[in-house]
Amino acid sequence: MLFIADPALSQLNCDYYDTVDLTGIQPFKNGSYLYENIIIPADLIAEYDYRLTGENDESTYVPKYFRGCACRLKPCVRFCCHHNLMFMNGECIGDTDKALEYDPYLNITTSDGSVVEKHVLNEFVVQRHLPLPCSEIGTYHLDDRIAGYRWSLFENGSFKRTEDGLTFDKSEYCLQPVELPDREIRLVPHNCQIPSQDNIYPKILVPISLISFLITIAVYLYLPKLRNLHGKCFVCYLISLFIGYSLLFVDLFKACIYYYYLCYITGYLGYFGMLAAFFWLTVISLDLWNSFRGTNYNVNRLTSGNRFRIYNLYAWGMPLVLTILIAILDQVLLDPNLEDLTWVPGVYYNGCWIKTFDWSAMVYFYGPMLILIVFNTTLFILVAIQIFKVKKELNNMVQRQERKQKLNSDKQNYSFFLRLFIIMGVSWSLEIVSYLVSNDRLWNGILKSADFLHYSEGLIILIFFVLKRNIYEACLARLRQQMEKIYRLPIMFQFVSSLITVAMTVFQTIVGDASNSSLLMYFLLSGVICQLFLYCWFGNEVYEQSKTLSTSAFGCDWFKLDMKLKRSLLIFMINADRPFLFTAGGFMGLTLTSFANILDLNIWLGQLAGLPLIGVNQEAKCQRIGQQILGFLMLIALFCYVSLEIYDLKRSWTNLDMMTQNLVMTLTHLGYWFKVYV
Repeated sequence: MLFIADPALSQLNCDYYDTVDLTGIQPFKNGSYLYENIIIPADLIAEYDYRLTGENDESTYVPKYFRGCACRLKPCVRFCCHHNLMFMNGECIGDTDKALEYDPYLNITTSDGSVVEKHVLNEFVVQRHLPLPCSEIGTYHLDDRIAGYRWSLFENGSFKRTEDGLTFDKSEYCLQPVELPDREIRLVPHNCQIPSQDNIYPKILVPISLISFLITIAVYLYLPKLRNLHGKCFVCYLISLFIGYSLLFVDLFKACIYYYYLCYITGYLGYFGMLAAFFWLTVISLDLWNSFRGTNYNVNRLTSGNRFRIYNLYAWGMPLVLTILIAILDQVLLDPNLEDLTWVPGVYYNGCWIKTFDWSAMVYFYGPMLILIVFNTTLFILVAIQIFKVKKELNNMVQRQERKQKLNSDKQNYSFFLRLFIIMGVSWSLEIVSYLVSNDRLWNGILKSADFLHYSEGLIILIFFVLKRNIYEACLARLRQQMEKIYRLPIMFQFVSSLITVAMTVFQTIVGDASNSSLLMYFLLSGVICQLFLYCWFGNEVYEQSKTLSTSAFGCDWFKLDMKLKRSLLIFMINADRPFLFTAGGFMGLTLTSFANILDLNIWLGQLAGLPLIGVNQEAKCQRIGQQILGFLMLIALFCYVSLEIYDLKRSWTNLDMMTQNLVMTLTHLGYWFKVYV
């Protein structure tokens, strides 16, 4: 609610943004106020009980205070905060008692269209304590020395942005000193980001692409069959794209624009990542071309590891050299007055990214990309011609099986490169064309769709290279192997500790006398045997059921399926032909046969020399491991037996009796507690 001090003020209709806060200023006897060397008469003063707190004219009720319509008496200029403070990252920093050294003269466009240089602190009423603009979408400052960042300030306090021709009133911008990259403090306008619906889609699609890159990298590192030379190069390509897109995402929010060094680092690293992706694409195409040229070339005589090292040196080294070059040119070609930035790479002067609105982008960014795209296209055509020639030769050959297999392998690599080339080459080719026709509104609008393809690159790669049936089946096979490895070691520890406990308990039961402790031993023995039985029982169930998987598919109407599903069913049956067997350390299968063998002491005593365990892996290495463990158990039993024999010969050694009993009990308890702990 607005309380009028003078009835005449109701006809003046003074806007809130044309008033100044008079709190703390003593009025004269006639009700007027002195503010910024001007007298505000009583008829231009009103009593307020609210303050505007947001850009949408949101208000908050406060104790009553006075405001004066000073802009009716003298032109006003809007400051974000006190003129001795700097505005950085949405906050006012500095000390109001220390004057900043900056040029207070600005070019002002008068009502007749002429431009006059004026001292804004002396010739205007400086307005402060108004709501900061653009609190929701953020502000950025304009340096009129840079093309694309020009602006005009009018005598009535309004502000025009040359970039899009929009004019703002005092509620949508504010002036404030800021420290620029050249360390000069200048008075610049802070205005709202250019509203655009197109900015919404990159902020949604780029994070999806980043997540897709990570998933694709993880899958290629997880599956051993994809960790060949082409797979390694592809992972490096994805890593470089992830670097570039991550920093592109940071630049979309202008988060680093107020932190100069961080902004430079973001711009140069993003440039490096994008160029590295193209160089890795070139590496993939070169390696494919070399594989089709045959084995008579020096590059094919190198091992896969050496070739990968050379590829790394090239694909990371060349972008690094170009990045260092543009960093040097940014300093060498930079005009101290920032009047001519045509051929400057311009990192920071186009946000935290390389400058893309003039011909310098063709020299430093789009030009190298275009050269690499043309090079990859040439190799793509040459490889296609080579495939056609080899197929023609094979038709005229009788003994051609081995070369046909190699051709099929090379064709798979070619198909891999073809998909990658289409995704990367086409999207960035459209991006370059969009840059070349950026001044043509019609073509620029048509090619806007290329941005969706460009920002969705990670998702497209995930769909074409990971979300495939063969990758899914390879992941299942890998998970199966890992599940066996996960259970292998814990089960082995359980089995070893159980075998030790069984051996010691049986031994004490045989040679010991009946006592209360023997009853405890019987319970202990039965508990351990039950545990071994449960392991072997359920392991045997899994083993027996898994043997039926490969033949259970015949129970369905498979003959009614189409050819694609029949092929998938056949692949499933082949993969399920090997039963799933849990093992203890990889040498003893968890089956009922193994349980029977554990209880059969004849295996420990008579068949240790060479008979393989039923349910045990038949490889020689695994047999040796099993024999060593069982031999260790026999040594323990033999040691106990010899100790008791010595006791029989020397009955007078009472301490030896205690020692032997303690030793056997200790070994039994150690096996039991080790088992519980594991």
